[in-house]
Amino acid sequence: MNFFSKYFIDPIINNTYTTLNTFVYVGLLLLFCFGLLYPWLKKRELINFKLFTAILPYVIVGALLRIAEEPYSAVHLIDKATSPLSLGFWFITPGIYIVMFVGTFLILIICWKLNKEKALNYFRNIGLFFCLALLIPYLLLLTKPIHFALTLLAIIVVSGIFFILLYYFKPEYLKEKLNLTLLFSQIFDGFATYFAIAFFGFGEKHVLSNWVIINIGVIAFPILKIILSFVIIILIEKSITVKNKNILNFTRILISIIGFATGIRDLFSIGLNL
Repeated sequence: MNFFSKYFIDPIINNTYTTLNTFVYVGLLLLFCFGLLYPWLKKRELINFKLFTAILPYVIVGALLRIAEEPYSAVHLIDKATSPLSLGFWFITPGIYIVMFVGTFLILIICWKLNKEKALNYFRNIGLFFCLALLIPYLLLLTKPIHFALTLLAIIVVSGIFFILLYYFKPEYLKEKLNLTLLFSQIFDGFATYFAIAFFGFGEKHVLSNWVIINIGVIAFPILKIILSFVIIILIEKSITVKNKNILNFTRILISIIGFATGIRDLFSIGLNL
């Protein structure tokens, strides 16, 4: 019990991560995604760019709900809790990921049962409804709208520069929308984190990211994420075949989801900081 408390309960209380719980959470996430979600999607031939666009509203919902637990947030609605029997547990890691991944998957299954041909359209529209229901009040409640706007503008400008350069050099992988989605998600996450830490007094909780920031520098974080994104994209493009296309597309979608989820959370943390 002391072991479990030390590596899983105490980090929740202290709002930190350890190497062990990070590996456990990532392992459980991969097990759910590749063991359950991926086979279901592959069987129904749903793994494509359209799937990602339909999932994105749910990603935004999850990122916004995550901020509702933060004590510094203007939309602080609930206190964190270490027990799954308490509502606060489901607004923090790992609870929020369980809620969003399982809940999103169940909604997609229901939409598929209702109408296979229009399942993604139904799924996307439901997500947009919940997304707007949260997004509008969050935007209205921004306590630092200038910080929020400047950070978003900076991310857009940096992303624009990268995509202009990509268009100029016209690499072959530019034709694949999921590659651009993956790259933009990591630029978004990297620079949202950079601005939050470098200019607005936030800190980094994740073990590997924190090591990079402490030992190399905060600006190294977005740079390394961009470099790693290019490496992943190139490796995927060099190894993709008809047989493995689905799993590689699913990998691109999963990386993009995680990037946007953390990036959007950081952006709104800046804008809602008390």
